[in-house]
Order: sequence, then C-alpha cells, then structure tokens
Amino acid sequence: MNWQRGLSIILRLHINHAKRRNSPRLAVRTYTMESSKHPEVKRVLVTGASGYVATGIVNDLLNKGYLVRGTVRSLKNPGKVKPLKSMAEGKPGKLELVEADLMKPETWKSAVSGCSHVLHTASPFPFVQPKNAEEVIRPAVDGTISVLEACKQDGNIKRVVVTSSIAAVGMNHTTKPLNENDWSDPSHGGAEAEPYCISKLMAEKAAFEYVEKLSDKDKFEICTVLPGYVIGPTLTDQVSTSLDIIKRVMVGGDLMVPDVSFTFVDIRDVVDAHVQCMTSPKAPGERYLIVDKILGYSEVCKILSDEFYPQGYSIYTRIAPRFLISLMSLFDNTAKTMNIIWGVICEYDNTKLKTELGIKPRDTRKGVVDMAYSLIDNGYIEKKAQYKGRSSDKQ
Repeated sequence: MNWQRGLSIILRLHINHAKRRNSPRLAVRTYTMESSKHPEVKRVLVTGASGYVATGIVNDLLNKGYLVRGTVRSLKNPGKVKPLKSMAEGKPGKLELVEADLMKPETWKSAVSGCSHVLHTASPFPFVQPKNAEEVIRPAVDGTISVLEACKQDGNIKRVVVTSSIAAVGMNHTTKPLNENDWSDPSHGGAEAEPYCISKLMAEKAAFEYVEKLSDKDKFEICTVLPGYVIGPTLTDQVSTSLDIIKRVMVGGDLMVPDVSFTFVDIRDVVDAHVQCMTSPKAPGERYLIVDKILGYSEVCKILSDEFYPQGYSIYTRIAPRFLISLMSLFDNTAKTMNIIWGVICEYDNTKLKTELGIKPRDTRKGVVDMAYSLIDNGYIEKKAQYKGRSSDKQ
C-alpha cells in the first residue's frame, strides 16, 4: 500500500470518527464547505436577531454554515440572548451577538463592521396600534436609515435585504391581485392608514431612495422582502405580536371572533426568501411579495379547534356582530384595529416568489397548527392535561 492511499484511508477514518463524535473540527470543515457556495458572503448581520422571523433566519444561516452577527438592544437581557446562544450550539456556523438600537444611530457603525451582507429585520410591530403613530413610524424609518448610513460609511457591504410587509403594497379592497409594482396609499384611509402600515411603507420607500441617491463609489445592492401575516413554528418562547394573536385564540381570549381575514405565509418560506435574496443575482433592486393564501380569522379558529379541542383547548369560532365591534372600538384599540379591517379582502400575486426565488409556498393551514404546537412545546401556552402533542410525533 503506497503512502498516498494510506493517508487517504486514515483521513476517511478520522472524518467518520469525527462525525460520530460531532467533533468541533468537523463543524469547521462543514462551514468551509458550505460557505464555498457563496464565497462573497463573509459575515451576515441580522438586525433584531431575537425577533420571531429573525430567529428563524439566524437558525437557517447557522445550519448552512455562515458566520452570523445578530443585534439585540441589550446583551444583559437573558430572555433575548440565551435562546439565541442555545440555538447556535452544535451548528456548523458561528454566532456572535452585539448591541444596537434603532433609535441610536451611533450603535450601528460597529455592528456592520466586518460584515458583507445585512438582513435588516428589526422594526416595531404592535398588534394594538399606539395613540401616537410616531412611536411606530420613527423607529422603523429612522432605524432603517441608520443601518443604511452605517453600511455606506463602512464601505464593505455588498447587499442589504430589508424586511418590509404587504402593508407597503396595499391592504384595502382591490379589484385585482396586487403585485410588487403597487404601493400603499395612506390617503385612502382604512387599513392603509394604520401607523404600522404607514411605517412599513415609509421605511421601504426611504430605503430605496437612500440607496438610489448614493454615489457610485458608495452604492451597495438592496432588495426588499414583503411577507404577509407570518405563521409557523417559533424557535423560542419570546413574546411577539404574531405569536400573541394565535395565543389569544388558543386560550379562548374572545368569546366571539371578528369577521376579518389575513393573507398568511409560513415563516419557513419567509426565512427561505431572505436567504435567497441575500445571494440571488436577480434580487438587487427588486421587491418580493412573500404570501400564500387568505384565511378568515374564524377559519383559523376552526383549524385550531379541530386539532386542539380534543386536547383540552376551548377555542371559539362564532363570528361577532359588526355593531358590537364598532361599539367596542370606541374604547378598545384592539377592537378599533379589527373594525378597520372588517371584511377587507385583498389578494396578492406571488409569481416572483415562485419564479425568481424558486420557492413554492407551504400550506399555511398546516403552518397555523405547527405554530400552536410550538407555542405549547416552548411554554408560551399552558400545556393542558389532555395534551398529547402531534400525532406524527407519536409514530
């Protein structure tokens, strides 16, 4: 046996042994192999890393072997930091966390330093609209500009992916499906005049306008991802608006439900879209609607009731009278929001999602159920005595 063949056998035995032991050295090799697919991606900054969508993105990037830097407002907040650190353990990629705040422009210079790509997900998303719209609008718009300004000053950022929303395309009645060429018009009132919708519209427009005005030497690539209402499994037990709505249904928070509908999308599709936009040659300058199908609130309740009523959860499905919600909206902000979007049906065209990003949307009905299970399993919703878990888990 010649020495080359002997060395080859030894290396194969070493690699197989390392796989069985989950060796750290193998993790480094996996990172090198994965990153070689996109060598232009040196380090990815994910803003608002502890958020519902952001944790999914961070987890996916780590699984793919990327170097990831996540921002949180405070490294002293164990509720935000500990789940991220735990999630990173044993992954082929590496995670570091830094402090940065949307309302503190000076914190972003060091956050972007050493990164090549930025996924900007951080933005306020209140379920109950604030009395002062600026509480939502200013962090969204000013925070986005602060991140982009830091990218310009750094000079090494190749691409920024901004998380926008279907709210920036339109949320009122339409005669045809809206697409990426459409923009919300708050002057129409209704759902589009809500502070959150205005904040997403203004932040996305501000981002494109900012990059457009940059000189050639300062310019970097930008694209935006516009998800619908995001559902699907959560990786942590952190509070978020998206999770709170499903929790409210699961704990029987309302005896009757409003006649409202949402355009849903599975979080796993949203994560895939962000990562695809980070490297796709088609993405620069583009907007991508990330949506699946429209489900009524009562339909969501029915889906959850069918799955969880036998497991001890009482979920109400009866639709409330409109006059009752209108009356409640005079003194309840949640009811006010529901009253604004009552009966609103708005369709969106997801052709670009499928043709340019190659993503076939998952079944959002399954995503609703998956989300509820994850909330129970992560302790966000009480586990009832009759709870048996997913039937697939028992097989």
